[in-house]
Amino acid sequence: RLFLTQTKKLIYTHQSFGISFANGIVSIADTNLNNNTGFSDNSALYHATAFQDVDFNYLSFGHESSNNSRRALFTKRNQNQSFQWVKYFRHPNTTATKLTIADDAIRSNNTYTLLMHFEDTTTQNTIYLVKTNLNGDTLLTKTFAANYDPFGIYSLGINGFIMAASVI
Repeated sequence: RLFLTQTKKLIYTHQSFGISFANGIVSIADTNLNNNTGFSDNSALYHATAFQDVDFNYLSFGHESSNNSRRALFTKRNQNQSFQWVKYFRHPNTTATKLTIADDAIRSNNTYTLLMHFEDTTTQNTIYLVKTNLNGDTLLTKTFAANYDPFGIYSLGINGFIMAASVI
């Protein structure tokens, strides 16, 4: 994925989809791809998104491979890219051998909303939505049992969200 930071630099992620043994990388560069800097996020191999919020913090959302704990990771760095915190998410109904997959994350006012999905014991994908405060602490969770593969979320402000998903 490719986005612009608040100062119009490119922010993009490395998604290996199983062909790399390195952790996923979040990179930041100017529009000529100069002054390229980056960081890896602990054991996150697959990044769903990375963005810079209105407070100039860098946030990335990804998930671990099946070789690790199979969790989603939400990581925050300050405007100097210094590590602030990482939060881990794994729904308790996730089948033991399956992943909690990071799909998308957004900031809306003073909260972050994280879109994930997982396979439960019925082998259907279950959509997993988590709302956090600005410190990444969980405020509420919601699941939607359906055989969908979510890939995006958009905030409607105080009126809710629109989620995009494909039917499996």
